[in-house]
Amino acid sequence: MIACFSNFGLMNRHFRAGLTFCLIACSILIACHGGSVPRIAVHPSVANDLKLDSDHLISVLSDFPFVANGDYIPSSIPAHTMNTIPLPATFDVGQQYVFHSHSEDNDRHFQQLQDALESRGFELVAADKLAYRYVGGLLFRIKFRSATKQFVLFNQLDRQILRNAELIKTWSIDDYVLTVEGRS
Repeated sequence: MIACFSNFGLMNRHFRAGLTFCLIACSILIACHGGSVPRIAVHPSVANDLKLDSDHLISVLSDFPFVANGDYIPSSIPAHTMNTIPLPATFDVGQQYVFHSHSEDNDRHFQQLQDALESRGFELVAADKLAYRYVGGLLFRIKFRSATKQFVLFNQLDRQILRNAELIKTWSIDDYVLTVEGRS
């Protein structure tokens, strides 16, 4: 039994030495790269596909003012104001993008978005009418993909608009949210 504990002590010393070596190696790597981790090169054809996806999405969503983006957190939408902001150059995996609309007609949005996505080369995976709400009408979700990414576009009640009579005069009471989920 004593031999077992002494072997454990020897293993523990080797483990600590190995861990120390790894920490030193990582520190040197970070220092050599100016404090940043090097980016993995993206093949030019993939980079072109990502840019093309973004260009097509900008075209599809051109009638929807862009108001926010943030990390994708299930059942949560990034905090935002009513101010329109510039669209990002690309739509990144793990992000949500929030849009508004001046039109309240979600049945029309549902059909027009599907048509626009298909005409820009996206493949529709599912288009679901989830419910008809007393306030706001159709609640929908559209899942689609490109050669490089999967997306979900859905609408959800914006309580900030719903609680403000002046905002209701200008905006639909919904947020329209694009979620970028990952590779196809």
